[in-house]
Amino acid sequence: MVKIKIVATGSGKEKELTKSVEDFTKRLSAWANVSVVYVPEFAPKNNGEIENSKKKESILQLKSFEGFTICLDRRGEMLSSEEFAKKIDNIMLSSSTITFVIGGSCGFSKEVLDKANFVMSFGKITFPHEIMKLVLIEQIYRAFSINNNLPYHK
Repeated sequence: MVKIKIVATGSGKEKELTKSVEDFTKRLSAWANVSVVYVPEFAPKNNGEIENSKKKESILQLKSFEGFTICLDRRGEMLSSEEFAKKIDNIMLSSSTITFVIGGSCGFSKEVLDKANFVMSFGKITFPHEIMKLVLIEQIYRAFSINNNLPYHK
């Protein structure tokens, strides 16, 4: 069984969104062990502190890298749901762990992006961390549904 690790910046305070994430985590339990790890966000007080904030977050993000690591970044490669499902299927041939990393409000440091195995985008717009976590886990569930020929994906 594959291990899916989601590394999210922030604290997971949004109760309604957290309930939805937990629902998809439960649905995925037939195929994967899913865990969510939070790293603190170091929000800058001004634009001059952005690089320092990224650097502080990157230390914690890099410690969380395990197995095949995918960073979610607007500059990454966009995939359809079917392409994402195939990507996950191919990754599972060589790795028993897939780590997804959701960056902070300032984005990722170059070091984090350089060490990721893949950089993926869900579009050019910026999502709040909690919403991105829900969108990600829903797409992971959709990918497993596609790969297992279930009717969830229409």
